[in-house]
Amino acid sequence: MSGNQRSKVVMNMNPSSVVSETTTKSDVESNPNIRAPKDYMFARSDFTKSKEKLDEVLNTGVLFRYHAPDAKDIPVAQLEEAYCKQFGFKYALAVNSASSGLLLSLLAAGVKEGDSVLMPAFTFVAVPSSIVLSGATPVLVEIDESYAMDPDHLEEQIEKYKPKFMMLSYMRGAIPDMDRILAIVKKNDITLIEDTAHAMGVKWKGT
Repeated sequence: MSGNQRSKVVMNMNPSSVVSETTTKSDVESNPNIRAPKDYMFARSDFTKSKEKLDEVLNTGVLFRYHAPDAKDIPVAQLEEAYCKQFGFKYALAVNSASSGLLLSLLAAGVKEGDSVLMPAFTFVAVPSSIVLSGATPVLVEIDESYAMDPDHLEEQIEKYKPKFMMLSYMRGAIPDMDRILAIVKKNDITLIEDTAHAMGVKWKGT
């Protein structure tokens, strides 16, 4: 998004598995490397490498930022640096959970008591709970056959509730029509907060 528009993106950095690049029917049919949501929604993940890394961190005995002479050398700082390099961000802040990351993102975006925040109806409990904890009210937007937010219903809910914020999550890596979603967000001057816990590294049209 351009710098002269109010809409912005705040990304949650809780890691999870990446399962798909897109979920449109035509792309699935034309590309055998892309799986439809029904083929991965209930797939099990392999956490072998994650467990190995966890052991490495635990073996250092340094679990907090203030347990090392130089903060940049601790595992969490290395994670933040690696995340910025991987996704092209200037800053990253690791927190104790996705729920905390979502709440902090809402507060940093300016959400306050009494605001309405759009969110997909199919998501993880941390999304609506973080909205409620921020003092705002969740506004549900239906999903379509992609298992992701329905742009048509999004427009209806915007017309009805006139919200200024939206938390967009990608349950199990399912991505909506991002071209339409971003166009709607920009048109209605809505601040977009992304929960990428299920979709870090997922691409839309190759980017």
